[in-house]
Amino acid sequence: MLATDGTFVLTDHARHQMDNRCIGLETVRCVMTHGDRRVQVGGGMVALSLTRRRRDGLRQRGVAPAQIERAAKIILVVRRAEEPVIITVMRGHDGADRHYRRV
Repeated sequence: MLATDGTFVLTDHARHQMDNRCIGLETVRCVMTHGDRRVQVGGGMVALSLTRRRRDGLRQRGVAPAQIERAAKIILVVRRAEEPVIITVMRGHDGADRHYRRV
């Protein structure tokens, strides 16, 4: 596992998926900081993403539009502990239901 700046931890799998999907650490950090949609996916994990309302609020606060658009397309699967652990990183699917495999 790879520790970041003390706010969350990336698993090796998450880092690998970020590299494969060309998703930067700043984009992941934006979703971790501002993500407001939390869907329970089992095993104590949640899928975290940004709602349209949150994206609009970020624009009003002056966050760079390009950063918001990148973050809007990302879903993080996170296990909450003392320090959140990002299990995987994926791209969203335009509002389609997502099914998560339980381990």
